Amino acid sequence: MEELGNKLFNSKFLENWHCHFHNLKAWLEQNRIGDLLLTTEMDEELVKWIGIQNKIKNKLPAELRNKLAVLNFDLDQKGDIWEHKCRQLALFAQENGHINLPDGTKYEALKDWSLRQIQNKPYLSESQINKLEKLGIDWDLTFTREQRWNLMFLKLKEFHLTYGHCQVPQKWERDKTLANWVRVQRTLRAAHKLRQDRESKLNSLNFVWHIQTLYDAQWQHYYQQLKAFFQEHGHCRVPGKYKQLTS
Repeated sequence: MEELGNKLFNSKFLENWHCHFHNLKAWLEQNRIGDLLLTTEMDEELVKWIGIQNKIKNKLPAELRNKLAVLNFDLDQKGDIWEHKCRQLALFAQENGHINLPDGTKYEALKDWSLRQIQNKPYLSESQINKLEKLGIDWDLTFTREQRWNLMFLKLKEFHLTYGHCQVPQKWERDKTLANWVRVQRTLRAAHKLRQDRESKLNSLNFVWHIQTLYDAQWQHYYQQLKAFFQEHGHCRVPGKYKQLTS
């Protein structure tokens, strides 16, 4: 479990986390007057990040949990991206009398979200299902292969937003489907069978195509730690408390 945590909460994760944390801190400084929080609209990516922190807050390193606590900000207050998207869908239904979202960039994100709700129905709460059914969602909608690929890509984007990288563990119990999909994309590219547009989308997330690249980067990371230990102590007899260097 500790090894898995090290893979997920790595330097990329920390860099991504602190970037969003500072964005949240800046937003609060602009929108908080005393204990009153103004209702100014928040950037959707930041809303997503807050929602993710709310889900994983008990798994975060203590240092990061403490930083969030100092902000005195209720993660539930602005972090429910599901409700945010549902309100957008309800507004579309109110204006158009249905939720058959058209193709095109204007509604692309909302359409992708609504398709994911159908795919993830077994994981939705009863309240969420009822809200979507009142809007007229079609649970029996059939997905095309293109839609299925895009839905998995969105899962990977959410993983990237959460951890700051796309290094999904090969044996990730939390989402075996995503772990397997990532492996398949690497296999397809190696066989020159991955479409160029899909490769470009994955590259936009700094997707790592070769597992060896990850191992080399990890080796260099620990080598630099060992080098720093040697410079400080004059030897490489690392005591047991440095678990990552002795394992």
